[in-house]
Formats: sequence, structure tokens, C-alpha cells
Amino acid sequence: MSNNIELSRLCGIVERESKKLRELPNAGSELEKEALLNTLNTIEGALAKISALKPNGLDFKANYVALQTDISNLRTSLEKSNIYGREYFKRQAQYLADKLDALLVKIKPKGFLPTLAEFIAKHPQFSENWAVAMCYIGAMEVALNRFLEEFNVDLEELGVQKHGTYDYTFADKYYGFVKYLNRHGIYLPKLEAELPKIFYSIRNKVVHEGYSPNDRDLEFIIEYSERVIDLIENVENKLNEVRE
Repeated sequence: MSNNIELSRLCGIVERESKKLRELPNAGSELEKEALLNTLNTIEGALAKISALKPNGLDFKANYVALQTDISNLRTSLEKSNIYGREYFKRQAQYLADKLDALLVKIKPKGFLPTLAEFIAKHPQFSENWAVAMCYIGAMEVALNRFLEEFNVDLEELGVQKHGTYDYTFADKYYGFVKYLNRHGIYLPKLEAELPKIFYSIRNKVVHEGYSPNDRDLEFIIEYSERVIDLIENVENKLNEVRE
């Protein structure tokens, strides 16, 4: 909310100051007047483009970079130009260019999602559903790996066979996780104790083949991944209580 207020404040400053410059009398030549009006048109045009930017839009980055270029060109023009009738106009135009830069900084999105949207737009074979599925599957596997590391689970000692070429597969690790819990008197419902073949099949297609799950498959991935993550965290808390 505070960021929106700040954006509105900056937009208001640019609008008001540009309007004031238009209304001030200019004793310079027609060429000087035209230069000032062109500068103000550029500033107001940039402001309109900034206001229309959609941070979540797929074309955001291209439009953002174009605006940066426009403002940079405006600054270069102001630094080199000697045709303004008054130095005051030039200083005010530079001041407005500073405010436009400040607006760009304020609206630039932070974090991963804008980059992800750009990636999906650039590589359409990887859909939004694929990205969401990878996020949930990855989180589930990280949660499992952390558990095995925290409790020093020895998969070989538990009798888990290695099915990967060089390492244990996710299914191997999960099987070892279940055996470790059984050894500590914790028994899971069948649905959680055995990875459903359909889930593992979809998981492999998403991770290794770039399969973009349909909405039904994605819903299944989300639901099952969340269930497994919650399960791991709950068991972890129980075992930590025993430790204490």
C-alpha cells in the first residue's frame, strides 16, 4: 500500500511540474519554445507509458528497457542542448527526468516470478503448469532430503536398494524414509507409505521429459506434494520431541 502511495505521489509531481512549465511564459525563440514543448511531450509520454506498465505482463521487461532508453536519451539531449531560453527550464526538465527514473525503480518487480514469466514466454514448451509442478515436486524432494540428512538416515543400512545409476532415486529415498519411521514405531497410512505409481509416473515425466501436466494432473501433484511435505514436517517434529 505504501508503495502505491509513493508511486501516486511521484506521478503527481511529474504531472504538476510539467504543466507548470507549459504555462510559464518563454521569451526565447520559436526554436527554443519548440524544443521545450518536445521535451515536455517526451516526459509526459514516458509518464503515460510508466502508468500503463503491467509488472506481471509478459512484455514488461521489453517495455521497461525501452523506457529506460527513452529517459537516457532525454538526459543526453538535456545535457547537450543549449537552445533553451532559460536555464531554469533545463534544470526543471532534468528534475522531471530524475522523477521518471525514480518511478521506474519503484515499479520494477522484485523476486523470481517476473523472470519466470519471461522464461515461459521465451520457451513456450515449458508452460506455467510445468513450472508450478516443478516447484511442488522440488519442494517435496528437498523436504525429504533434508529429513534424511538431519536424522543421518543410512539408506544402505536400512536395506534400501539403489536403483539410480550413481545414486538413490527419489523412490528409493522415500522407501528408506518409510522404513526409518517404522523402525522408530511410526507407521504411515498406505496412501502415504507407498508412492502411488501414477504420481511417480507423472513426476518422472515432468522432471525428466518436460511434460506440462493438464489441470487435473497438476491438481493431483499439488495435493500429493503438500500432503507429503506436511507428513515429513509432522514426523520431524515428533522425532525432535523424542530427542528432547
